[in-house]
Amino acid sequence: MGEKAFDPAIHAATTWYFDEPIFSGGSHGTVRGGMVIETDAPGISFHNNWGSPHSAGAVFSRLDGSVEMVTTQIDVELFRSLLFPHDSEVP
Repeated sequence: MGEKAFDPAIHAATTWYFDEPIFSGGSHGTVRGGMVIETDAPGISFHNNWGSPHSAGAVFSRLDGSVEMVTTQIDVELFRSLLFPHDSEVP
């Protein structure tokens, strides 16, 4: 679980696109599968990516309850293995 990218020019109190609860479906909800961590700003690619207002990266939690910042510069293969552990590799 991690923070999602946010474009303040698109999202407002009355919008729902890519911001509704996961069970609502429709536009993919709050589910993310992208391999990019963006810093929140107008014009970013927020649709499927992770992000936060922190310039260093985004905060993610693991199933063991630990929480840590994942940098925007993380190696894409390491990031993929953390997001999709189904291949049984240990990062």
